[in-house]
Amino acid sequence: AEETSPNWVSEIQEDVASEWSNYGKVVRVVVDPYNSKGLVYLKFGSHSEAQNAISHLNGRKFAGKEISADFV
Repeated sequence: AEETSPNWVSEIQEDVASEWSNYGKVVRVVVDPYNSKGLVYLKFGSHSEAQNAISHLNGRKFAGKEISADFV
């Protein structure tokens, strides 16, 4: 999703939820529309599902950007 699209936040939420749901139940996705670093926060169904997603996706590329995943 491009930030010029009127629905870019919801498009990013859908894209991220779809990709990350391969590693656990995604309960919520929040995109920070005011941060130029592209911050996205996810809540998983359990700690172990979140850990699984982090271990598989941290350092990988998503939409051309490197993912930095950690617990908040």
